This record gives sequence, structure tokens and C-alpha cells, in this order.
Amino acid sequence: MVLLVSLWLGDLSSLEGCWQWRNGTLTGTECWVAMNDYSMMGFSYTTKDGQRREHEFLMIERQEGPPIYVAMPSNQERTEFRLTSQDHDTFVFENPDHDFPKRIVYRFLSNDELEVRVEGDPGSRVLTFSMNRISCIRSCH
Repeated sequence: MVLLVSLWLGDLSSLEGCWQWRNGTLTGTECWVAMNDYSMMGFSYTTKDGQRREHEFLMIERQEGPPIYVAMPSNQERTEFRLTSQDHDTFVFENPDHDFPKRIVYRFLSNDELEVRVEGDPGSRVLTFSMNRISCIRSCH
């Protein structure tokens, strides 16, 4: 457990910046900024044909114990996911009591490529987003 707490921001700092995936006319953008040694703030949104459809406020924070990934989707309650495992390029956050998702996995493929997997119960749907780093100037506002 000490390893999870002590290494988390150093390794996760690669997340800082803006990321984007595309699927036809649907585009998802996620932006992150480190606030201090213990927290990162994020914002994500989805557009279709250039019109914003959904948004989500995000945060990764550590107070005591393992880091917490916080998601606050459009018009929904705050949901927390605990960091349950990590290595140099993969971070797994889980909340087994949540309906969907139960698990969020961030995996760095390179400095500019990121795969995000959103998973439900074993054997149920899995959403995979292949994201590329983009310029933040006009991306997350």
C-alpha cells in the first residue's frame, strides 16, 4: 500500500495536458492539470458534429490512503474510485459498488498515446478510448 501512495503523482504526472479520441463525428476531449503534489483536476467533454453533448468534472486526489479518482458527470452525483493497482504505465481505479463503470484503467502507450478503458462487471461491456495528446490552447474551455 505504501508504494501506491508514494509513487502516484510522480508516475501519473504524464496525464497532465489534453487528450482526444475520435470515432466518426463523435469526439472526446479530456484535459488534466496538476494542482499540487496531492491532486490533479480534470475536465472532459464529448462533442458530436461540433456540438457539446456531455461533460464531466474529474479529480485525482490523495488525502490519506490510496489516491481517489473522482468523477462528476453531467447532472449526476460525485462518484469515487480508489487506486487499486499501478505500475510505470498503467493505473487502475475501482469502485465495486458503482453500477457503471466499476473500473477505470489509464494505460500510457507512449508519451503522446493513452488508452482509457471503462469497465463494468466481468463479462459486461467495456469501452476503450484510444487517445492522443493534443494542444491545450482551445481544447478545454
